Amino acid sequence: MGISKSYVDLLNGMSLSSLENEKGSILLMLQRLDLTDDDFYDLIKKLELIHLITLQNTSTN
Repeated sequence: MGISKSYVDLLNGMSLSSLENEKGSILLMLQRLDLTDDDFYDLIKKLELIHLITLQNTSTN
């Protein structure tokens, strides 16, 4: 489990509006009833990463 380095690099390169769109799609996936524990863990880690990047971007602006 965990988030791949390429995904982290992709998120770091995104604009804030793109990050918000990605977060929205992840939240929609979390609403699925057939989500496995591993999928859930990965999605939560991605949301956490997006949150940290967003905080970092807003604190530097």
